[in-house]
Amino acid sequence: MKYFAVSIGVLCMVGVIGCLQSVRRDIFPPIVAHKDTVVSGSKPTSTKTSKRFNDTIFVKLNSPPENFNNSVFVAANELFDSGNFNEAKKQFISVVEQTEVPDSIRFESQFMVAECHVQQSAYVPALNNLIGLESENKLPSGVHEKVLLRLGQLYCTQNDNNKAISYFSKLKNIYPNSRFLALANCNSIK
Repeated sequence: MKYFAVSIGVLCMVGVIGCLQSVRRDIFPPIVAHKDTVVSGSKPTSTKTSKRFNDTIFVKLNSPPENFNNSVFVAANELFDSGNFNEAKKQFISVVEQTEVPDSIRFESQFMVAECHVQQSAYVPALNNLIGLESENKLPSGVHEKVLLRLGQLYCTQNDNNKAISYFSKLKNIYPNSRFLALANCNSIK
């Protein structure tokens, strides 16, 4: 009986962890991570879209976390995908403020708030959001990698190459096998 209970517990943990895959469209060429489905195609545009940051692809989540009603999160992603960054930002903020949201989704939503700022060329608010997010203790590695990369890139836009190099180096040191390393330089946003 004890073995059965432990087995069920392990299976439940593996099942939940396996479902907490990122729904964020990664900021790197199409590499399928965690068996997500990569959807290629042109990125939705908006009259306010940043021309520098066109490196986003779309990744669809195979299965959401169990018992998580993600309708607001899904709606926020759809708004982002359609280029409606103001409304997407409001929805992502709404997700962050929900207490029942799993940390992985909350952190992903915080990152997406910054991405909305980036797409609107509002680099200073994006920097502030990402600096705050980077200081989080329980930040998942997948989000942390993207935060470090985007911070470096944003410092490139501010012509602060020393800070940019610092974040790119941090990315390389903490995640030496990161799929984002090819974008960890100021030339990647020009």
